Amino acid sequence: MQYQTEQERRAAEPGDQFVEIVESEALLPAHVTARAAIEAVLGTLVGRLTAGEAHQLLVSLPASVRPMLARRVHEREGRPVVRLDRAELLARVADALGVAPAHAEQISAAVFSAARAELPADVQDHVADQLPQDLKDL
Repeated sequence: MQYQTEQERRAAEPGDQFVEIVESEALLPAHVTARAAIEAVLGTLVGRLTAGEAHQLLVSLPASVRPMLARRVHEREGRPVVRLDRAELLARVADALGVAPAHAEQISAAVFSAARAELPADVQDHVADQLPQDLKDL
């Protein structure tokens, strides 16, 4: 298929919109890529979900994003849910990315915004049902 513009080409590639949302909303520092941010945020979230919900999240993500989380979802099997509140999730994201917790919050919000744009409503609801209120707000 021939595309007229770069924008048309990107619109036709699954998952690129996910990365673009993170790039445009997260105000990433130079040392953090959008893909690293996605992996840090959703990878941390995976530990907070049951193994079944983590798998459902994985298969619902765009194909280009799945490889970033496949290992974490696989490692999640047979392990208990990690009870994280908002502060703990943001601290882990901040540590993984080498940013301040306040910046980790902005990055996490951008990643979750991208996820909401891509995930079916039922998957969003199932994931949200497993989160404490302070994480649902994020």
